[in-house]
Amino acid sequence: DAAPDSAADTTAPSPDAQASSLADSSSLAEERVVAVSAPPNSFAAEFFLEGESDTIRESYRKLFEGIFNYQGVIEFPEKAVTADQIEDLINFVLKTGSVLDLPGSRYEVFVDNEQFVTKVSLSYNHSFKEGAVMYDTLMKRVDEIVKEAEPLLSEYDKIKYFHDTIINGCVYDDTAPDIHTAYGVLCGGRGVCDGYVKAFQLLCEKANIAAIPVYGKVLDDPSATEDHMWNKVRCDGEWYNIDVTWDDPRGDEQVLRYDYFLIDDATAGRGLEQGQNSFMNIPAATNANGDYYSRNDLIIGYNGDVNGQFESLITAQMTDLWTDIAVDFRCEDKGIYDSIMQTYFTEQADGSKGFGNFLQEYMAPGEALRYTFTNSDSLYSYHITVSRG
Repeated sequence: DAAPDSAADTTAPSPDAQASSLADSSSLAEERVVAVSAPPNSFAAEFFLEGESDTIRESYRKLFEGIFNYQGVIEFPEKAVTADQIEDLINFVLKTGSVLDLPGSRYEVFVDNEQFVTKVSLSYNHSFKEGAVMYDTLMKRVDEIVKEAEPLLSEYDKIKYFHDTIINGCVYDDTAPDIHTAYGVLCGGRGVCDGYVKAFQLLCEKANIAAIPVYGKVLDDPSATEDHMWNKVRCDGEWYNIDVTWDDPRGDEQVLRYDYFLIDDATAGRGLEQGQNSFMNIPAATNANGDYYSRNDLIIGYNGDVNGQFESLITAQMTDLWTDIAVDFRCEDKGIYDSIMQTYFTEQADGSKGFGNFLQEYMAPGEALRYTFTNSDSLYSYHITVSRG
């Protein structure tokens, strides 16, 4: 996923990115709307603002309230933010302000002769009235989902419910409107990574679960990295990475995945590189045993025959009346992952594959079993479906 940064490179902005520029503050036609009361700072904002100066806190709030109210011009406290800091600050506000609509394609920064920011002008994709309706609709939907999760007692179960609800209700789509917002994901059913992140953040905060945004680069191709966002969430007192976007398969495959559900930094680091923002000090996630596969005993390791473990995961679901089964699991390391690929899913000289041969043992006369599988080279995981008939 490659979502444009909300404050883009000032030297070469992409067509989809925010383009910023510095200007003298003497010539700007101010544009205002009648302000309404903005919600308090999010948990994520307060988490990162802890320890910051009063002037930075005030500047954050000025930006947040101004964007929430679709103000064309937002004035800054005197000598609070430098020109070098403003891009990080705007990104900080837009990433932690989960209820905010994303501003339009350009913003302009005005500085004094000492290079302190005096004001920022922004454009917007919606009017103030349109935004108010969107905000009201969004918060009603958030309340509905969180109420549905109330019977679940553990933080883990609630986090999983929010993860599953977003995936089941949204399709990854980089062409629909409002895709970079929580509104687009939760109310429009279409979104990209930053929309997924804001939706998850909002649901967790409403349920009193700590969640923050993380942004960085995708590392699948060292020569062509792309921007991406995901979350960190605190579950039972420990921080984990969770990437709802990458657990939502693209295309027609509307199924749940848990590859990126409560994983540690080492696992996430196989495919992602965390970005840097001077206002966002991201906590470490070090627990490697809190992910979905570990909690549900779905890891194939060296504590027994590898092939036997794999076949047991499949046959455990083949009860008398089964029609379709889905098996997800992760391998302890690349050696086991490669061994299963070679044994079961690599074509042999006679054209057969080991998994097909294994399934023949469970076929009735004249019956056919069909299977599909997907896999992740970086996370050593497999997702297999088998259908009979």
